[in-house]
Amino acid sequence: MYYKTLLIACLLTCGLLSAKPLDVDVLGQSVILINGETGQVLFEKNANAIQFPASTTKVATALYALNQVGHRLDEMVTAEQDAIASITTASLKRQEEGKIPPYWLLVGGTHIGIKRDETMPLRALFYGMMLASGNDAANVIAQHVGGTITDFMKGMNVYLKSLGCQNTHFVNPSGLHLTDHQTTAKDMSIIAQEAMKNPFFRQIVKTTSYLRPETNKQPAHMLTQTNRLLKQGPYYYPKAIGIKTGYYSKAGHALVAAAQEGDRMLIAIILHCTERGDAFKDAIKLFDTAFKEPLQVRHLMSKGTQKYNVKVKGGKGVLQTYLSDDITVKFYPSEEPSVKAVLNWKEDLIAPLEKDSIVGTIVVRDERGRVLKEVPLLALNALEQTFASKFQDQLGEYSTLLKGKKGYALGGLVLVMIGLLWWINKRRRPATSSY
Repeated sequence: MYYKTLLIACLLTCGLLSAKPLDVDVLGQSVILINGETGQVLFEKNANAIQFPASTTKVATALYALNQVGHRLDEMVTAEQDAIASITTASLKRQEEGKIPPYWLLVGGTHIGIKRDETMPLRALFYGMMLASGNDAANVIAQHVGGTITDFMKGMNVYLKSLGCQNTHFVNPSGLHLTDHQTTAKDMSIIAQEAMKNPFFRQIVKTTSYLRPETNKQPAHMLTQTNRLLKQGPYYYPKAIGIKTGYYSKAGHALVAAAQEGDRMLIAIILHCTERGDAFKDAIKLFDTAFKEPLQVRHLMSKGTQKYNVKVKGGKGVLQTYLSDDITVKFYPSEEPSVKAVLNWKEDLIAPLEKDSIVGTIVVRDERGRVLKEVPLLALNALEQTFASKFQDQLGEYSTLLKGKKGYALGGLVLVMIGLLWWINKRRRPATSSY
């Protein structure tokens, strides 16, 4: 255990580091590139501008639904009529006015052909929603998880707010266009980062094809991925690992993409491109530029003797300290963090102490509070116990014996012995004279 209070925590000034955003020319109206593990922003363009997300909404739907169902992916789900009801373009105005449920599907929209009372595993519905962008699959998932689609959307919006999405409001789980169905590139990056923490989600979004099982209404059917970064062709990107495309005439072409090289995962959000290929081009350009960055090292503290000393309870003199290794931070130029290091002295520092024992830790954190390094601070010298401290320890050992009538005689003997030790110690001190 270590002290955490500012009273004894020593703030070490390591300087503020300064990230250099990537220099990239992109076509999307709102774009952001982040580190998928830390959330560090590498590039942004109009990242907080309100946009229509189209089917990239399904990333949020999958995230919230998986958060609610956990590992119950093999549950059988039956589609109700309300989840697969459709309207024509002639009814869109009535839907905008709130006269028709905002989640009713649009004839001609993407779907996987779910029929009324059709039953299939929840797992298959997730693949249908994320690979083939099935609007019907999104509705059926929401109906199953939330009880009603309306209740699902209420819960999902509250959940997204709790993640930090301040400018997002979704009115349906599929992304069908309505004027108050909105988000930002920044918020979508938060949603995607959280979603990629889920192993099943990561598995889905990198899959190129999935055989939807036979149901009580239909034979088995192959579903294929809409993300062209994952498929052989002009936009194939070998490092891509997901995530989701989107399109609606008023929203333009949208893409939530992820790529990985080594242990570095990046997430790109591209909203509102004029041409479909532009979103893929933007993602590839962002990923390539970031992955070409050289890894750099910043030196924070040198190994060896340190200036951080402490007076230890019951110890003779001051305890000096040292580090066995340098403290460094590795980073890419666009992700260079602002850091601070805090020294936390160990809570139970009591003499005697041996040389090289751990007496504290130096914790290096970035501006988000994420621990980058945690390094032990070691004792440079052994620390002996003072006579007074030894005296107190001896009293402690005999304290239990001094309780009760039978302990009185023994207690008197102990006090006599302690007094004798004190007199002998005093006699050993050199005499002094004054003139």
